[in-house]
Amino acid sequence: MITLLILMILLGVLAIKIGLFFIKGLFWLIFVGFGLLLITKIFFLGLIALGIFAIYWLVQLFQVQNHNRNINS
Repeated sequence: MITLLILMILLGVLAIKIGLFFIKGLFWLIFVGFGLLLITKIFFLGLIALGIFAIYWLVQLFQVQNHNRNINS
């Protein structure tokens, strides 16, 4: 009877440890997930800004070429 009680207590402690481990794991998963989400968001915003800048630069380049063509003709 006592051995059964000790076994139950040990199982309970084990269950609590496993539960805490899973909660900690879940917390880290959420934390890392939000971190990665933030990093990817910043990265994609940077890419979008770079794309807009590139389009603006190309438009300026074409306007200068057209301007030079108009002067030469």
